[in-house]
Amino acid sequence: VQGVRYVQHPLGYPNDYHRQSFPVRVWGACTSKRDTAGPEKDPEVSVSAAVLKAIVDDIRQCTEEQLQRPPGRWSVEDGNIWGEYSTFDPKAEKDLRANMGFDARKMIEEWSAPPPARELEVKVTHISHQNQTLTLSVMNNLLVRQLKEEIVKKVGRGPATKIELSINGENVLADDVALSSVESDLAGGVFLMGIDLSR
Repeated sequence: VQGVRYVQHPLGYPNDYHRQSFPVRVWGACTSKRDTAGPEKDPEVSVSAAVLKAIVDDIRQCTEEQLQRPPGRWSVEDGNIWGEYSTFDPKAEKDLRANMGFDARKMIEEWSAPPPARELEVKVTHISHQNQTLTLSVMNNLLVRQLKEEIVKKVGRGPATKIELSINGENVLADDVALSSVESDLAGGVFLMGIDLSR
């Protein structure tokens, strides 16, 4: 913080209307940029260096025969830069991938799979009586309808169809909305209407 100095707006006055004459130090002890303290040396790296060393050692100590990729247009030195997908023998390329354990279908399935469900803490506040609050731990793969049912179980009154939930107090959440799709908004809690939360 001691090294922070005021910097003029790049468009100059009047965009930085509060400074009409010369740069003024806002805080800090530096009177010029020459006084600004900088890092003396790079921070010590430990974990990444150890990981890199383990990978390099594993490669050097490997005794298995190296797999050779079938030739393709990129391996012909004709002055052109060819993409690595232009193979001369697609079948040999597929056989090599199979030997390496590469499964394109499995990779696509993993990429398209939904993220694993995790626990979510939701604070529920009655919109009219804000001293009535309730905190629930639910999975983020539930629907709003299921969250309402959890509220009914917790407070012991219902039915769930009478409950309306809102994030900002205005727009009501539809029953078929997944909690994972509004997870960032739920961090501030939800407002409840329809039943009493007092216990």
